[in-house]
Amino acid sequence: MNWRKAPLGAVAFNLPCKPDSATRNQQIGDKTLSLDIMGCEAGDALFAISQVAVSDEAAARDIQSAWQQQALRSMQAGTPEAAPWTSPSWGKGAISIQATGVDPQGKPIQARLSWLLHEQRLYHLAVYAPKVSPEWALTFLEDISLL
Repeated sequence: MNWRKAPLGAVAFNLPCKPDSATRNQQIGDKTLSLDIMGCEAGDALFAISQVAVSDEAAARDIQSAWQQQALRSMQAGTPEAAPWTSPSWGKGAISIQATGVDPQGKPIQARLSWLLHEQRLYHLAVYAPKVSPEWALTFLEDISLL
């Protein structure tokens, strides 16, 4: 792992490889939203960060809930479990879960999925791997800073 800081919006994240980035429209719940996305693959794991503009905290909660359901459905996950996370003090509504399901090729996969709100941006952090390393997940999730 070659950890480095990568900015997305007003926040810098720690990624284990040089990220690719894109902007795309995605259906989340009943809304089509413009997502800024960056991510990379390292050590058999996919690390991804997305952000979307939200109007307020209530909208962020609704979008986060729909996003979570959609992510779990796409990997045919069972019931998720709450996952420990010391989120940044400036992040609001932080949530982190872990789940097991299958990848698009039908192979077993684990996911660590987290969301947090800063100003009017909802951030989604995800790690997908055959077995998510707790060490990698914590390095990814707990070294987040404002720019």
